[in-house]
Amino acid sequence: MKLHFTINKQQLKRTDDEILASYSKNFVQCIFTCDDEWCHMHKHALFVDVRNNKTVVNLGHGKKVKCIVPENVLQGNYFLVSVFGDERLTTTQETVLIQSSGLSDAVIEKMDSSLSSGDFSDSINISSDEFSDDIPHRIRDESPCYIKKSPYSEEHLYY
Repeated sequence: MKLHFTINKQQLKRTDDEILASYSKNFVQCIFTCDDEWCHMHKHALFVDVRNNKTVVNLGHGKKVKCIVPENVLQGNYFLVSVFGDERLTTTQETVLIQSSGLSDAVIEKMDSSLSSGDFSDSINISSDEFSDDIPHRIRDESPCYIKKSPYSEEHLYY
């Protein structure tokens, strides 16, 4: 998925209409197209998550630069992005909305621990108690949630 932005003087503007899902990893790209003032400048993207944690990503030089959105900023319902360059030239911040994917911290933690222990079976059984706060009461029940194993190698799992 690609999020497109333009930089005109000091204004950053999002130009696509993609819908993001939370908890994506190594999938969402930001592509920044710059005006002539920014073209030869070394650039960095500043991402701010819902907890106000800041992550800086090196963009390099050029009229069109890109980066992968850090996974930590995709865990809320929005993130902020701005760009800064040499001599502290900065852009305005742009807010990017994120929709819930259905995954939660509890599900992600269970998946990560199963992968690191090498005990990733065909499914991971997660009781509803482990993520009951993340789902509406009207659909909560006692049945477990199953997450199927990806047919790809572990390096290509997206969760």
